Amino acid sequence: MLEGKLIRLRAYRKDDLDKALKYINEYEVKKNLTPGIPFPFKKEDEEKWYENINPMGKGNYDFAIELIENGEYIGGCGINEVDWKNSVATVESF
Repeated sequence: MLEGKLIRLRAYRKDDLDKALKYINEYEVKKNLTPGIPFPFKKEDEEKWYENINPMGKGNYDFAIELIENGEYIGGCGINEVDWKNSVATVESF
């Protein structure tokens, strides 16, 4: 998909979910992504999120971040709330 010198943004794969769940439940990540009480996500929550990813989305696009050298999943990012008319979007990463 999108590639730099060290990393690549690509579509999520089912085998990314265990690491994604680990990362998203880290306190520093959780407190910045979800307001309120940082209640941990369960594996079922992550699987439900994965099943609802829609590449033709309604202004929300999720990408896995991987190292080019070995294809290791190292995090994720999303482009959300895309307003094409005004060229505005929200970007999240973990």
